[in-house]
Amino acid sequence: MVNIVLFVASVFAYFGIWYGIDMPDSITEHVVRVGILIVLCMPFNIRGNVFTVIGNAVSERSIFSLFSLYQKAGHVAFTIFGLVGYQKAGHDAVVVFGVAGYQRAGHVALTFLGLVGFQRAANDAAVGIGFAGFQNAGNDAFTIFGVAGFQNAGYGTSVGFGVAGYQRAGHDAWSPFGLVGFQNAGNDAVTILGLVGFQRAANDAKTPAGIAIYQRTGSDKGRAFSAFS
Repeated sequence: MVNIVLFVASVFAYFGIWYGIDMPDSITEHVVRVGILIVLCMPFNIRGNVFTVIGNAVSERSIFSLFSLYQKAGHVAFTIFGLVGYQKAGHDAVVVFGVAGYQRAGHVALTFLGLVGFQRAANDAAVGIGFAGFQNAGNDAFTIFGVAGFQNAGYGTSVGFGVAGYQRAGHDAWSPFGLVGFQNAGNDAVTILGLVGFQRAANDAKTPAGIAIYQRTGSDKGRAFSAFS
């Protein structure tokens, strides 16, 4: 029943957008457009897995699409292109290119290239290249190239090349190359090459080739303006 509602809503929504961009000249063109959208939005169920081109759907198993706004799957939710969407998956939630408003996964939440508003994963929350507003992971939260507003992870947080507003990690908070506002780590807080405003670590706070405005370690030792420490 849910897939029927999503299917009808998708056809109407895309038709309205298409109509607004290019108004049809005849009834025949209206019918042709509706027919095309029906095929593109149709959720094809194959052995419990749902396949669609630009449709939106739910599945007890997995969902695969070229473009989707809404996906809810018991196992994997996968779309190549996403736009301000919602993904919830029992295992992996994946957007290859685009904007993901919300990703929640029982294992990995991943956006290869694009923008993510909120990622929540039992294991890893990851953005390859792009922007992550909030990443919450049971294991690791990382952004390879880009900006991470807030990272919260049970084990490690990392921004490879870019900017991190706040990193909170049960083990290590890392920023190999970049700018970090605040690092809070259960073990080590490290900015290898760059600038960090505040580092708090149960073990070591390090800036091997960078600058930290303020560092505090588990021994309650605080250091103001530490360079190459």
